[in-house]
Amino acid sequence: MAQGRIRRALLLCLALAGCAGPDPVPDPGSGARSEACRSGAEALSRYDVRGVIVRVPRALSVAEGTGYYPLGDIVWHGDPPGDRHAQVQQIFLEAAEEAFARSNGGRPVVATLQVAYFHALSETARAWIGGWHSLRFEVTLTDPATGAVVVPAHLVSLQLRGYGGARARAAEARGETQRYRITRKLVDVLGVVVLGLCPLPPVPPVPPAELPERVAPIRPRG
Repeated sequence: MAQGRIRRALLLCLALAGCAGPDPVPDPGSGARSEACRSGAEALSRYDVRGVIVRVPRALSVAEGTGYYPLGDIVWHGDPPGDRHAQVQQIFLEAAEEAFARSNGGRPVVATLQVAYFHALSETARAWIGGWHSLRFEVTLTDPATGAVVVPAHLVSLQLRGYGGARARAAEARGETQRYRITRKLVDVLGVVVLGLCPLPPVPPVPPAELPERVAPIRPRG
C-alpha cells in the first residue's frame, strides 16, 4: 500500500512539474535565443531548405492511458483515435513546411527531422491540472544534390506549457487547441534552429464554427 501511494504521488509530481521531460528551453526570440536569430524584413536565412523528411520510427512506444503521466515515447490525444505515429508525423510536416517557406538565402539543403519523443498531455492532465508538452527530435541537414552531410544530426529539445482545466477549455473555445499551440511552437523553433530567423507574429487560431441555425416547420394541432 505504501509503495502504491508513493508511486501515485510521484506520477502526480511528474504531471504537475513536468519533471520527467527535458528542461524547458527559452522561447525563440527571447533572451539568449534572440541573439542567435535574425529579424526584420531583409533578414536572410542561414540555409535554403529545398525539402524536408520527417521520420517517426515505429519503435517509439505509444501510450494511450488516461493517467496523469502515461509512460511512453508518444502521448497524443489532440487528434481522433488513430495512427499516432502518422499524426505526429503530420504535425511535424505542417510545421516544417511553414517554417521553411521563409527560406530566402544560404546554402541549399534538405532537412531531415527524426522524432525521438512526443509527449503531450493525457486527457486526465488536460482536464484537471495541465503540465508540459515535451518534444525531442534530431535535425540533420544534407546537400540536395549529393546527399553529403552539411550539418550532422543534433538533438533539439523543447517544452511548452500545457493548459489544464478551465484554462484549457477557454483556449479550445478560442481555437487554441493542443495541435495549434504545438505546431506554432515547432514553427518558431525550426525557424530559429535551422534558418536562424526570429519568429514572426503567430497566425491567429480559427475558433470552432458556430452551428448554423435550423428551422423546423411546426404543424398546427387539430
